[in-house]
Amino acid sequence: MHTQESDRLLHLTLSELRELIRREVEAALNRKHIPVEDDEVFSLPLIDVGEWNDTLSLRREDMYGDDGR
Repeated sequence: MHTQESDRLLHLTLSELRELIRREVEAALNRKHIPVEDDEVFSLPLIDVGEWNDTLSLRREDMYGDDGR
């Protein structure tokens, strides 16, 4: 069952998702009184692969065929 929050997450761009994760990690570290070091925690590499092909399907059935393996 999709909630309004999960539906919102599905429509985030990669940059927006990265920022959301950064904020959540920072908040969790602050709650645990762990100093936030931007260089250590948030140095996730971003790779721009361009636009996705409209015909690309990542459905399990399409990737593994009818037998699901």
